[in-house]
Amino acid sequence: MKFVIEKIFTCLTILFVLICAVIIILPYFGIEPTIMTTSSMKSKIPVGSICFIDKKYSYEKIKVGDIISYKTPKDKVIHRVVKNTSNGYVVKGDDNKRVDSVYITKDLYYGKYVFSISYIGIVLTNNWSKYFCFFLISLIIFMSIINYCLKERRG
Repeated sequence: MKFVIEKIFTCLTILFVLICAVIIILPYFGIEPTIMTTSSMKSKIPVGSICFIDKKYSYEKIKVGDIISYKTPKDKVIHRVVKNTSNGYVVKGDDNKRVDSVYITKDLYYGKYVFSISYIGIVLTNNWSKYFCFFLISLIIFMSIINYCLKERRG
């Protein structure tokens, strides 16, 4: 039983460190995390997912079918390019019935979607879940220290 608990704590610690590393390191390469807050792309990107957007990906390289992020006065939107026109890209959420009412020009373009981690963003957007995460991290660290002390004591 003790061996199973040790393995669980080890796996949780590794998972936590990997997620933190991804979120902290990728911005140095121009890839920025953003949280999906709407259901317009839920068949591809569930609500609450952390999406990673490549801000260095060139506007000119975008093709029909690519998922991009663009800026609005209030937020960033992540939708799929459905058409390329002389006015700019026409985009639409996969789960929306209509295309967006704005053409995506170079000044509105934010970056290209790279990948996402489903549902992790929910933890980062709710206050109660932030406290739960803090508690969970503290518990993992505390249990790791206890485990280390017990191993040292046994020799």
